[in-house]
Amino acid sequence: MFKSRGSTSATTARTNHAWRTILGGVCALSMLVACGRRADRWGTADQDGAAYAKTAAAVPGKDDVIVNELHVMPSSDTDGDGRVDPIGDEFIELVNVSGRTLDLSGVVVLDSEAPRHTFPAGTTLLPGGVIVVFGSAAPLSLNDEGDAVRIAAPSGDSIFQVGYTSADVVVGISLTNPRDAFPISSPATATSDFLRHDRVPGAHDSNSPGTSVEGLPLR
Repeated sequence: MFKSRGSTSATTARTNHAWRTILGGVCALSMLVACGRRADRWGTADQDGAAYAKTAAAVPGKDDVIVNELHVMPSSDTDGDGRVDPIGDEFIELVNVSGRTLDLSGVVVLDSEAPRHTFPAGTTLLPGGVIVVFGSAAPLSLNDEGDAVRIAAPSGDSIFQVGYTSADVVVGISLTNPRDAFPISSPATATSDFLRHDRVPGAHDSNSPGTSVEGLPLR
């Protein structure tokens, strides 16, 4: 399952009903969908499709997409499927900090053991857009004892990487960029570049997939 804002996929059904359902809130659909951060960002599905057609998406370079939040040991229903699952409710939140629309076709999310998710062809991410990859749809199986999560281009070149240790991992509390959606240089570490979600000033919960720590739209 994905939750996304400012993203679209060539495989997504684009209907006015879907757009109205997701505007102004976090998407909780079983497919990759396009979401606006503000209702005034979007028109009808046809108008939005035309806008996308006119916008050339760039190939992401180093640090253009960052891991903004990482939840390794969840204890709540983060993906909204009605049940708590220690694997399915793991998530990795990605944010486009480049200022350009990016083409994520073939971009891979991986750790030291294996590729965990590959974005399908036609997936684009608007500037400031966010995509959350949940373990309920991608086999994340994040290592509780520490690991490195990496975003890689189809060529294998690293776009972003963040490492964490067992000391960084707390049951039920995510690790997050304390300056939500603000660029981070990689390789980053959770110890120096992230905070426990509950220690970020203004945090409304122990995690916030798809939103700011206050539970508001990012940016």
